[in-house]
Formats: sequence, C-alpha cells, structure tokens
Amino acid sequence: MGKGKSKTGSGRIWKFTLGIGTVQDITEKKKTEESLVFSENLYKNLFYNSPFPIGILERETLKFLDVNDRSSHLYGYSKKEFLQLTAFDVRLPDEHNAMIQQLKAGNYASNKRVRAHIKKNGEIIYVEPSITAITYNGKEAFLISINDVTEKLSMQEQLLHARVRQQK
Repeated sequence: MGKGKSKTGSGRIWKFTLGIGTVQDITEKKKTEESLVFSENLYKNLFYNSPFPIGILERETLKFLDVNDRSSHLYGYSKKEFLQLTAFDVRLPDEHNAMIQQLKAGNYASNKRVRAHIKKNGEIIYVEPSITAITYNGKEAFLISINDVTEKLSMQEQLLHARVRQQK
C-alpha cells in the first residue's frame, strides 16, 4: 500500500498515507550521557576548586596542559602563560638533568621529595609534589598536586637555630 484514494458513497474523497518508522529505546544511552556529564562536572569542580595548586603535564614534553587558579596564585603566572611553559620553567636549572633521567627511567611520578621551584617573580619556593600518571585528552600525562612547604621549612630552620643558640 502507499498513497491511495478511495471514494465513499457520500461523495467524499478520503486520502490515506502510510508511514513506516522505527522506535529505539535510548533510556540507557541517556543515563550514560547524564552520568558522564555528572562525572565531568565532578572532576572539574575537584580540579578547579581544589585548595592545592594542581597542574597537568604532558608526559613526553612536560608541557603544562592545564592548571587551576591556585597554581596561578602560587606561581604568579596566568593560566594562559602557564600553558606556554614546561616543568623545566618552574624548576631550578641544576635539576633539569635529573628530571630528564627520571623521565627516561620511568620514575618521574614516584619521586616525591621536596624540591625547589621558581615563581614568575624569581622567588624560590619549596614544594612537595604528589604526582600521578593519567591520560588527559588522549595524551599520557601527569596530574601534579603541589603542597607549598616553604613556610614550614623556614619555621623548622628557625626552631633549629633557636635550639642551637639555647644550647650554647
């Protein structure tokens, strides 16, 4: 059947149109999409609203792929400026070779010792990083959370000097 006309006894002409369609249940797809959106929003909230400076570095180049506002606040670089930098730009030059060796040996993420970083204004701070290997936008990367321990180390040094003076 298709389009057709039929005439009734009353003189009226009736038109019939036949349509074919399919119905697909997309409930699960919608639930998955909603779950993905929820998960993405949760990640963004955790990343951007963290009280700690957080950055994402591309594994191969150590180029910054993303940073949160706390990183900009601590280091003095805008997000746009950060995305032009690599980890080498915030580390002391005498540590660059050690970074390269750690990358080659595959233990960059496991080295969590306190290290010196350089802020935009040239000030040196001491940080304790927490590094995790991740995949970010299809690239192997490192998620790095920074704990600034500069003040803590300064207080420890002052305490040590006070104890030495007291013992003398």
